[in-house]
Amino acid sequence: MLTVRVRAEGVTGEPGALGVSGAPGAPGGSGAPGAPGASAAVAKPAAVDPRPRSPRTLAARVAAGVGAFALALGLAGCSAEKPPVVPSDDDAKVSITVRVIDNSFEPSDITIKAGQAVSWSFEGPSSEHDVVAEDGSFVSELMAEGSYTHVFDEAGSFDYLCSIHPEMRGSITVE
Repeated sequence: MLTVRVRAEGVTGEPGALGVSGAPGAPGGSGAPGAPGASAAVAKPAAVDPRPRSPRTLAARVAAGVGAFALALGLAGCSAEKPPVVPSDDDAKVSITVRVIDNSFEPSDITIKAGQAVSWSFEGPSSEHDVVAEDGSFVSELMAEGSYTHVFDEAGSFDYLCSIHPEMRGSITVE
């Protein structure tokens, strides 16, 4: 006879068990109610973990689930699409050059006047970088070597970063 046990707990937390016997092919019948040799028997209660369930255990499981969800959501936020590339102003007269080297912008914070141009010089070959303004006003291609130039026509503060190395940050203040 085949016996299947399912552990169940009632509303009060008392353990119990449900059982089914007489599965097809098992000695004792086809398992269908009323079939020759079929039987329906209630199995003995399954072994119960004697340790009481702590509210802390439930809280820990819920916290772990929420944490995993938050991590997945956070990682999804990291994969935001890069804005469209803004063509380089290669013919502009450069006022200052920012070196892109060793996962940093040197200098990282600069001040210029409206109408001046900034050039970023990518000094690889260790890895590719780009320059992406938070407002999307200037966006370069990924590159290990080469340069990208942008003319700043309006006053304001322009924060930027490398899209694949977000710890690489810089800021341009235009007066």
